Amino acid sequence: MKLGRFWKLLMLLIVSCIFLVGLAWQASRFADLDSEARTLETAQETWIAENRKIEAEIALLSSRERTTKMAAKLGLKRALPEERLRIQFTASKGASHD
Repeated sequence: MKLGRFWKLLMLLIVSCIFLVGLAWQASRFADLDSEARTLETAQETWIAENRKIEAEIALLSSRERTTKMAAKLGLKRALPEERLRIQFTASKGASHD
């Protein structure tokens, strides 16, 4: 009877050890994934900040005021309606519109 009890305790000990090893592996895996997630979140924040800077630069560079000032510096002026030339293209008989 005591021998059967010994084997039951031994099996319980072995199963417990296997369970603890699996638990340690899962904890290690979780820590690795958490670290990777933090790294990706930091990279995402950096990309978002950089994107905002680029969008602000685009808005600044494409503003009408900037374009007008640059044209004035270059000596350019807005063309008057009578100075504009309109060209209309018509399709020739053999041309296709694909």
